[in-house]
Amino acid sequence: MSKSGKKKKILPVSRRKEERFHTLSTLHAIMILLLLSFIYYHKVLFANIMIFGTDEITAQYFISDFQADILRTQHHYPLWDPFLFLGLPYIDSTHGETFYLTPFLSTIIPTHLAMNYVYILHTFLAGLFMFLLLSQFRLNSWISLLFSIGYTFSGSLISLTYAGHIGKMEVIAILPLMVFLLMKGLQEIRLFWFLILSFVMGIGVLTLHPQMMYYAYGLLFIIFLLEILLLPQEKRRKSYYIRLFSYFLLMVLLSFSLGLLRFIPVYYYISNFSLRAGDGRGYEFATTWALPPEDFISAFIPNLSGQMDTYWGRNPFKINSEYIGILPFVFAFLSLFHWRKSPTVRIFAIAAMIFSLFAL
Repeated sequence: MSKSGKKKKILPVSRRKEERFHTLSTLHAIMILLLLSFIYYHKVLFANIMIFGTDEITAQYFISDFQADILRTQHHYPLWDPFLFLGLPYIDSTHGETFYLTPFLSTIIPTHLAMNYVYILHTFLAGLFMFLLLSQFRLNSWISLLFSIGYTFSGSLISLTYAGHIGKMEVIAILPLMVFLLMKGLQEIRLFWFLILSFVMGIGVLTLHPQMMYYAYGLLFIIFLLEILLLPQEKRRKSYYIRLFSYFLLMVLLSFSLGLLRFIPVYYYISNFSLRAGDGRGYEFATTWALPPEDFISAFIPNLSGQMDTYWGRNPFKINSEYIGILPFVFAFLSLFHWRKSPTVRIFAIAAMIFSLFAL
């Protein structure tokens, strides 16, 4: 008997073992995701070789090594790159991961190994942050792990290594963490979560691929609006709306302020000197490399539009895969049967439809 006079519920040993089997600790999930990442990259884990990536072979390796050398020997950022054309401003013309991880890691270890470890790290983080997000929805821990693995090793993410698009992988890896922090902030209506989110978003802006962050901001805004609209009736008071909109706006301003370190020099350079801002660079140019229908369908039917030499789509070429895997597609479809009962299903289904149209 407890002090309150109520009997404690004691489960039989067999039942307790069964419950332990049906639950998975976060530590064990982390170990499994880390092990799978090591297995996938085992050929480069301890070898003195570099993961092949087309963008990295042609530019990113040399750029990161150049910056690392200046940081290591002169202890400041390079401001001018004399090795491209007749010279280019370094920060202004967006020389890769200027403010992110690879060049700093390259000051300690060889650049090609630093690039390998950044790939491995973000493959692991993609699964870890997705597991954290799914746990927020109170899913079974084994189910959360299954879909975290599916997210990490989907063709649309893991095939980016061949293209050398580490910047895309970085943003995709931390995207579930952004959504997790937003959901926590909306549920608890606490400024703390929005401040942490602003830091994570700011870090995302400083990655090699800030364009991906445009879509991340858009996704968070859609989730934010839909969550607000689906608030329980008892919470739909003016004070709640004011607080939530103020917190969200503050998050955007703080995160973008951190990103100004990248955007201000780039905007000045492109507006005044770069040919990228020349005539004929309007809407048509901005929508080049959109996702054509045949590539979109390839997300559900593997390799429908081909790859590299077999690619027949309308983009100039394709060296990655959009395939998300059969299980995510099947379970996403089945979740639609809970459309009326689950606000979460409605939120993410609407977001998926909006971004699908945007991608097309």
